[in-house]
Amino acid sequence: MVLEKNIKRYLDLITQVYYQKNHSMYKNTLRDSLGISVKTMDSDIEKINHIFYDDFISQKNNQIVLNLDVNQGLKQIYKSIIKTSTVVSYFFEVSMYHLTLSEIYNDLYLSESMEYRLRKAWNNHFVNKNYNVAFVFNNETKKIDLIGDENTIRSLMRYMLYELLIEDLYDNLQYQEINEIVELISNKKKLNINYVAKDLVSGALFISLIRISQGYETDFKADSTLKSLFKYISKEPQIVKKINDIFNVKFSLKVLSDVFCGRLSDLIKLLGYNNKRIGFDNSRKLVSFVSAYSRSIYNKDIYLKKNEVNLLKGICNFSDFQVSSFIYSPHELYWRWVASEKAKDAFNSLIISYRMTVDLPTTEKKIEFFFALNNMLNFGNLEESISNTKILIVSRYPPYYQKRIETAINERYHEFVDLMIYEDSLSKLDEQIISSYDFIISEFRLPSFSDKHIYFPEILSDEFIYNLDDIVFHF
Repeated sequence: MVLEKNIKRYLDLITQVYYQKNHSMYKNTLRDSLGISVKTMDSDIEKINHIFYDDFISQKNNQIVLNLDVNQGLKQIYKSIIKTSTVVSYFFEVSMYHLTLSEIYNDLYLSESMEYRLRKAWNNHFVNKNYNVAFVFNNETKKIDLIGDENTIRSLMRYMLYELLIEDLYDNLQYQEINEIVELISNKKKLNINYVAKDLVSGALFISLIRISQGYETDFKADSTLKSLFKYISKEPQIVKKINDIFNVKFSLKVLSDVFCGRLSDLIKLLGYNNKRIGFDNSRKLVSFVSAYSRSIYNKDIYLKKNEVNLLKGICNFSDFQVSSFIYSPHELYWRWVASEKAKDAFNSLIISYRMTVDLPTTEKKIEFFFALNNMLNFGNLEESISNTKILIVSRYPPYYQKRIETAINERYHEFVDLMIYEDSLSKLDEQIISSYDFIISEFRLPSFSDKHIYFPEILSDEFIYNLDDIVFHF
C-alpha cells in the first residue's frame, strides 16, 4: 500500500480491532501485532480520535475498544482516514486537474523534494502492482502527466471516485449532464435498470470526460458489439447531440469507443445487447468448483442460484481489467483478517486443480472472487424475531449482495419487517421517500438520512443482523 506509514498504522490498528468480538482487543496483543511501542500506539489513538471524536477508540482494562456509531462501517472509517493522506490528495489533484508543478506546490503546500518523493512513491506502487502507469514531468507544459495504459488509468480513477468522492459528484453539473445521457438511453429502451449500473456507467463517463479533456484517448477497437451500439445511438439524434455537447467532440465510432472505455459492458447491459466479448461460459466447471470448495470448508455441497453463478462468471470474464480497487479493498481486508488459513489453502489448491489461473490471472482478481464466493456461502439460517419496522436499502454494492442482505433480514424478522431495495437514481431520492421509512441501510452518509441511518455492512455477518435487534427493533 502506497500510503504514509502513520496512515497505514491507523488503518491496520482499526482493522484488527474491528474484526475482533465486540470490537475489542488486548492492548499488548495489538501492540505486538503492529510491532510498535506503547508510546506510538497511544499517540496513534489520540490522532485517530482527533479525526473522529474523543472516545472513538477507548482503553479499558488493558483493552483497546472501538466505540462505533450505528452509521459507521469499515469503509466509511477508511474513507475518513484516507482523506487526510497527502499521498492520496496528490493522486486526486494531479489526475483530475492535470496540474503544473507550481500549482502542485501551491495547492498541496508541498516542497519540491516532497513532490518528487510522492511522485516516486506512486510510481513504485504502480510497478509493484504491475500497472503500466506512471506520473511523469512534461518539460513542455510543466505539468505532471499520468501516462501509460489508458484502461488501467481510468479504472484507477473510477475506483478513486467510488471509494472517496462519489457522493460529492451529485452536485457536479457535468456529472448531472452525463447522468441524463444514461437516463435517456434507459428510458428510450424502456428498461428498468438498477441504479447501481446507471451510476457505474455515469461515473465511468465522467472519468472519460476528464481524460479526454486532458488530451488522452484509448486504443481504438471496433468489435461487433461496439458497432451494434454505434448503430443504435446513431439513430437517436438527441443522444448524439448530448454526447457532442458534453464531450466537445463529433460523434463517431472511435469517439464511442473512447467515451465508454472500460464500462462498455455496463452500457451493453443497459441497452439490452449481449456482450459477445465474454469468454468464460463454462457454468458446469464453475458449479463443480463451488461444490468442491463447499465440501472442503463446510462439509456439504452448497449449490448457488443462477444469478450468483453469473456474478462469479462475471469476475472471471472481466479479469483482463487488472484494477479491483484504489486504496480501500474489502476483498483484501476479508482475505487478510477474516478468512481462515484452511479456507485460503483450499481455495488456492482448487484454483490450480480446476485450471482457473487463466480466468483469474492476478492476485486482486483471485481475492475478489474469493470474497464474493464466501459471502454467498457463509451465512446460516437465522432465528425468528419479534418486532416490526420499515427499512430501505440504498447502496451501490452489487445487486446480488443487496439481495442477500434483504434475504438474511427477512429470514430472521419475517413479517415483522417491511424491507425494500431502492432501485432508482439517487438524485430522485427525496425527503418524501425517506420519510416513509423508519431506517435507511446505506454506505452513504447523506444529511437527509439523519438519525435513520444504519451503515451498509461490507461483509454480511451474524453480528450485523443481531445488532438490528437492539438498534432497529428495540426489544
